[in-house]
Amino acid sequence: MRDFGYEPIPQVFTALFNACSRSIYGTQDGFLRATKLIHTMKSKNITPNQITFNAMIKTFGMLGKTEIALHLADQNLKLYKPDDKAFANILMAASGDERNGFSLAIGVVVSSIYVIPNLNSNKLII
Repeated sequence: MRDFGYEPIPQVFTALFNACSRSIYGTQDGFLRATKLIHTMKSKNITPNQITFNAMIKTFGMLGKTEIALHLADQNLKLYKPDDKAFANILMAASGDERNGFSLAIGVVVSSIYVIPNLNSNKLII
């Protein structure tokens, strides 16, 4: 797309982050590609929409980078009103941490007074 001078739409970034979370070359490759994608977005002053933020949170959570995922969740919550999808992605990111995942998930549940959990997010807690 860059070779032809096209600016990608937000759905492209969402798809790329989802692809990074399932990289066939391993978690390190997915992490490097996702990090590079974030730097590209910052250099072009592209603000992710809420769906892209959710994909970013899910990607770093699935790659085991829980701290980055929770930092992205904080940025998401500063820009957009929290919803059940963001809540579910934050819980998925917390589950990526094997040692502290449960306590992080409980902290997310306690701090999410503005989100009404649905069946899917209750399954994630269990």
